[in-house]
Amino acid sequence: MSPEVAKLANRAIIDYLAGNKKEFERLVSKAMKLNKRVKLFDCKYKMNGKWIPAKINWDTGEIIVDGQVIRRCNVC
Repeated sequence: MSPEVAKLANRAIIDYLAGNKKEFERLVSKAMKLNKRVKLFDCKYKMNGKWIPAKINWDTGEIIVDGQVIRRCNVC
């Protein structure tokens, strides 16, 4: 989740708790649209016994290390 999406989600929760349902629904919709544009997420991948920084493509399930596709995630 990107920082922008997290910020919108937090604001939506606050509006929901305050009873402002219309603003809650607007912010949730905006956050979901923004989150769909984000395709790469940071993760860790175990390679040769070490955890290394990697990225995972949410749409394809590919795990990317140093710009190279290492494997396709089977749970995505």
